[in-house]
Amino acid sequence: MGLSMASCIKETQRSTTYYNIDSLITAQVVYLTNAKASVKKVVRMDGSVDSTAFQPRDTTTWKKELDIFRELDAFNRPIYAKSYILSDGVPDTRSNLMIRTYSGNQNLLGKNEKLPVEYVKIYYHRYPNKIRKVEGQYAEENSLYSSSRFFSLEFTESNQQAVLTSYAIQGGQKMFMGDSVQYTISGSVTLPD
Repeated sequence: MGLSMASCIKETQRSTTYYNIDSLITAQVVYLTNAKASVKKVVRMDGSVDSTAFQPRDTTTWKKELDIFRELDAFNRPIYAKSYILSDGVPDTRSNLMIRTYSGNQNLLGKNEKLPVEYVKIYYHRYPNKIRKVEGQYAEENSLYSSSRFFSLEFTESNQQAVLTSYAIQGGQKMFMGDSVQYTISGSVTLPD
């Protein structure tokens, strides 16, 4: 009996996540679809600006809009289970929020290995489940290009649930045999009255 208990405990430890970004995005997709929310989006790339406003009609459209933020969930992959250092309860100097930070620890990786998610910061009001903002830095490099993206999601509370109010992506991509591209995408989410 003791052996089976030990294997259950070990399995639970193996499936532990730092912070489930994937579930957060899925909950927002469902909530915003049901609330019939709309988006005003501005894209800036290499000096040009394009803006659009629309109301995603279904979960598929919202999923497509927000899926890029799931890249931050890479820090939950089992291969990185012990690669992040947690600091919690740090006061934000610009607000009344507290910060929980998951910082990548490069020292635990091999010489040529890099973590795809450098850090994730969860800003919360009083309790960690009352999130107000998520920020993270994601980087990717392969034989064709290198890219880096800074992600930001901002929330308000409605009926004791975090609701997305805005999001932003700032990034750049450099082709190894070509030019660099810099861009900023920002979205403002509006709920109907």
